[in-house]
Amino acid sequence: MTTFDRGKKFLAAADLNLGGALLLDINMPGMSGLEVMGRLAELKSNLSVIVVSGRADESEKAYAIKMGALTVLDKPVQLEVLVSAVREALRTA
Repeated sequence: MTTFDRGKKFLAAADLNLGGALLLDINMPGMSGLEVMGRLAELKSNLSVIVVSGRADESEKAYAIKMGALTVLDKPVQLEVLVSAVREALRTA
């Protein structure tokens, strides 16, 4: 597992051709999670995306799903729910 505090750092450093799961917050400093998802789509990334947010409105959540997120989880996320989502993301990656 690798963590990044900014979308741009992630996009610059990650191997987007590998499969895997990405846990992405909608509201991040710099690039938003939705902007990162847009860039991943442009790059045809194989990553499965789980989106979390504490402040997203329904239109942002719907857009994340339209962009390919497997699910959108509201913060605070229960551990069992998060683990289940990650397992599903890894199965589909």
